[in-house]
Amino acid sequence: KYTNVPTDYLPAWSLLNFTLSRIGGDDPVRILFTYRLGFFLLTALNLLLILGILRTIAPRRVLSGLILFGWHPVVALGASSRVDIPMAFFLLLAVFLLIHGPRLLATTALTLSAFTKWITLPILAMHVLSSVATRQWRRLAIDLLVCATTAPIIYLPFTIDAGIFKTHFDMLMRGGSSAPAMLNGPLLVGFAITVLWLARKSHDDLNRQLPRWAIVMLVFVALMSKIGYGWYVITPMALVCLVPDGRLVAIAVSLGAAAFAFQWRDNSFDSAFPLPNMFALHRYWTFLILALVTGILGFMTFRQSREIRRQVGRTQSR
Repeated sequence: KYTNVPTDYLPAWSLLNFTLSRIGGDDPVRILFTYRLGFFLLTALNLLLILGILRTIAPRRVLSGLILFGWHPVVALGASSRVDIPMAFFLLLAVFLLIHGPRLLATTALTLSAFTKWITLPILAMHVLSSVATRQWRRLAIDLLVCATTAPIIYLPFTIDAGIFKTHFDMLMRGGSSAPAMLNGPLLVGFAITVLWLARKSHDDLNRQLPRWAIVMLVFVALMSKIGYGWYVITPMALVCLVPDGRLVAIAVSLGAAAFAFQWRDNSFDSAFPLPNMFALHRYWTFLILALVTGILGFMTFRQSREIRRQVGRTQSR
């Protein structure tokens, strides 16, 4: 939409946004197609990065990982317009570079992801703190230097208004949890403790590091995000599709289903056409209960289908 209100988006996305806007020009149709094409290409690059990562660390999971991310309804709907798509791109690029490229470039990509949207800031913190856990002080100094260099460079075009730093800091402190107000403080403290605890257990083995990153993102979606913003699931799905842990996949799918349901509800009904609240529960608790029920049903279905496959296998072996 066109507005005279200054943007409060973070600098990495703002730079990409301005680039697409410059390419699109003043024609509304051209600029619409420019943005759609740009997001389509980023989504395709995300799938290519997932392919490249899984072909290296888990060749047998390539197809399942691509389907898990590419066919997820939230990803499909958000692929054409959500800032989470470029944020996930920089995150996946960082993982790819941790495998195939120098760590310095991976840290740069993670910094760009965090400064596209604050959601991946805990991942950047865990990445940097992993050097503390493994007592690699030179690597820690290099990571901090990269972060301290990359952030000012991408902020440079916006320094004409010093108030942008306060705006972004207030945005970070304000957060966006849909939990009841009395729980916001304890949830924030608990989330910070979770990040620090998992960072303390960091390991140089990427196969052991990725599940910890995925756990942090899933905890964020479950406890710290805005209910109804289904696109917040895009980044956790980008990590979970790289991890062989079926439990994390089940949790991600359950949270994704609940988030998608609330997104549909919020897009379909508003104050003029409200949907009755039959359970008289805060939407935060309704979201968690829906995710839990979906997860239980999915787990039961999975166990039943596995048992059926075993019985069929026994019958064929006879």
